[in-house]
Amino acid sequence: MNNVILMAPAATAGQLRYANDGQTTVGQVFVNCPDGRDSYVGLAVSCYGKTAETLAAIQPGQLLLVEQGELCVYGKERGYGFEVVARKLSVLAPHSQLIEVFKAQITGKLGRDTDLRYYESGSCKTENSVALYAGKDKPPYWINVELWGKQAELMAQYNSKGATVSIAGRINIQQWKDKATGQDRFKLVVVAEKFNPFAGSRGHSEPSDRQFHQNTQQAQPVTPVYEPMTNQVAPTQAAFEEIPF
Repeated sequence: MNNVILMAPAATAGQLRYANDGQTTVGQVFVNCPDGRDSYVGLAVSCYGKTAETLAAIQPGQLLLVEQGELCVYGKERGYGFEVVARKLSVLAPHSQLIEVFKAQITGKLGRDTDLRYYESGSCKTENSVALYAGKDKPPYWINVELWGKQAELMAQYNSKGATVSIAGRINIQQWKDKATGQDRFKLVVVAEKFNPFAGSRGHSEPSDRQFHQNTQQAQPVTPVYEPMTNQVAPTQAAFEEIPF
């Protein structure tokens, strides 16, 4: 499962382009996604086919509602980037008391064993990645996840690499400065609000547990990290670095 619910004003005007097949139309706009520290980073929202023109006609400030969407993190073969592909999209009238919504629910396999980090306050935290499969013969999307407190302890107790888990939470795009270069870096994370460590059997497009361990033994899951952006709105193609866990 990979579903996104998003409600936020558009940060840019919509654009219309063609997909790689040269025939399918793609509409795209950027919204400012919270980074968890009272700041915002650009997140692309796209749709394909008949509704592409609706998205492409959006102007900055118009309210965008995605009732069903897919969260994607692209690697080198797709030009690198973060994107929500909308399946059900509406444009709403602006509202003065808007509550922005950036929610995701994902189910997939953990990319590594769970490690807990404890703090002086007594709280604990774990970070991991979840593999989402879009098709039987397609490589997975790796989505970074973050769990705190009892949910982190549950994951550490019951789940190891390759376990199928379900996580629902808020979408953050974290940003920080690289100590070596002094440049900004960006990482998309789903911060868990609900966690099911017993998500059940794998989907039809997922590999078996044995295949998953074999596939990831050599190539470890990676964390997508952006190079610096000139403003809050992410470019359609960003310079990007892959850093292993």
